[in-house]
Amino acid sequence: MLSSRGYGGVLMQRSKEDMKFHPVYYYSMKTTDAESKYSSFELELLAVVKALEKFRVYVLGKPFTLITDCNALKLALKKKSINSKICRWALSLEEFDYIVEHRNAKNMLHVDALSRCYVVTESSTDKDIEIFQRRDLELREIMTALENGEPQ
Repeated sequence: MLSSRGYGGVLMQRSKEDMKFHPVYYYSMKTTDAESKYSSFELELLAVVKALEKFRVYVLGKPFTLITDCNALKLALKKKSINSKICRWALSLEEFDYIVEHRNAKNMLHVDALSRCYVVTESSTDKDIEIFQRRDLELREIMTALENGEPQ
């Protein structure tokens, strides 16, 4: 979901106990000056691309449903004639195993709120996490063993 000032997404997982969906990860960002000039469709696709970058470690290799209130998104990803920016974004989604489901915006208020309460700066990045992991002696030992192909 988005506004011209921000966009966001929610990763949800169905609980085996109550069969309801529960949030795992909330994501929101402020649009850059350039992004604020994008069409609503471009912002919708950008929101999906950026959210999946954040959720990648959780969803890569697992089938999932991408729920959006942008009906055009489902159709556009199947089109053959799209501009180069959309094409690059669509290609970045190819590594994921997903289906797109349209849902009315009235049923997606939680995501709509994220687009209006965006994060101005990210608190940590994957690179930051890697740096801190490498500082941890126990984790560094495990990572080195894995990188060298050593058992256990």
